[in-house]
Amino acid sequence: MIFTAALCVSLAAVYGTSTTNISVMPDSKADQIQFIVWLITISAGCLVAFPVIIYCYASTYRYLSAQLREAMSNVRIDKWESMMQKRLLFNSITMALSVVLCYLPNVVVIVLYSAKVVDAASLTGKWLAVIAFFALALDVVITPILIMYFMNPIKRFRSGGMEDENEAEGEFELESEYKSSSGWH
Repeated sequence: MIFTAALCVSLAAVYGTSTTNISVMPDSKADQIQFIVWLITISAGCLVAFPVIIYCYASTYRYLSAQLREAMSNVRIDKWESMMQKRLLFNSITMALSVVLCYLPNVVVIVLYSAKVVDAASLTGKWLAVIAFFALALDVVITPILIMYFMNPIKRFRSGGMEDENEAEGEFELESEYKSSSGWH
């Protein structure tokens, strides 16, 4: 929380004292100090945030997988347990990838601008900024949709919607058919 607060204060100070900006960052030609502070702040934020997010999803998967094993230890449904573990792994990977894919374009644009590979004032630079901002905005939409999608099977399982071994077997067969038809293994 302190790290996030420091990032926010740093970014606000940089933008507040910068005489110009190029939408994504302070102009490195006009505001050298602000640009360096901004670059360090954003780099630190990305280098800390991405691994922490991935760690959180991996920890969540391990925790839920252990809870599932414990809950299933007295029930003899190996296929159901296996399917649920695969679903948990898929959900965790999907959530982590959605966050990375939504924020990665912005990181790429920042690197391209900072390395002077692309000029921010050029048409290409402006389009890259639009794409990066659009990807950032998508996170606000994608994350809740994924959470709602992932919660439905978990709610059914926790409410006892699959108490019958035959129902679990049928669910496993449906899942297997889906994987083979979609090419997902």
